Amino acid sequence: KYPLFDVSKEYKLGVIIGGGLTAAVKAQAILEFVNQFGSEIAIIHASSKNSLAYSSAKGKHFYCLVGNEGNRLTNVFKNIEEFAGVCVLPPSPRKMGTFVPKTLINDTMELSEVSFTDLLNDSHTTIALQTAIDLGIRNCFVIGYDGYADETVGNKEQELFVENETLFNDAQQKGMNLTALTPTKYK
Repeated sequence: KYPLFDVSKEYKLGVIIGGGLTAAVKAQAILEFVNQFGSEIAIIHASSKNSLAYSSAKGKHFYCLVGNEGNRLTNVFKNIEEFAGVCVLPPSPRKMGTFVPKTLINDTMELSEVSFTDLLNDSHTTIALQTAIDLGIRNCFVIGYDGYADETVGNKEQELFVENETLFNDAQQKGMNLTALTPTKYK
């Protein structure tokens, strides 16, 4: 168990960064846009895959750690001591456990619950959306949720697409406004 996610500050705006290629390709333009909001925007990394490209974003950073995502975070930040942010875990008990790098244990919290959906409580997108909700974010930009090209979609990718589509819809039903800043196949 980790301390419960502490919302010491609420944010009006947030950005959720997924693992899609567009998040890396469009990083410079999105950084210019996001940095206009300074410390008033929360940067939520659903995946650590593109986090290095956004490490200079001025807002507070939250990293969603599910399963072995902590290993990826360690690989992305070669010098983990330069890490600045909060790691957010799914609520306890976690079905598949979660690896947290030793140096980040004091910067790690877990969600108390997932309240916006009955679908899943331990996916990257679920944790990112619940983090945004807990932070009081009503207007959230989404980047790097590209979807999948029709010719490359296997069963796993199709399931993930449907899962994410449902999670986005559930969050919107709870009053969150989601706006994609990068091209996406999601509604």
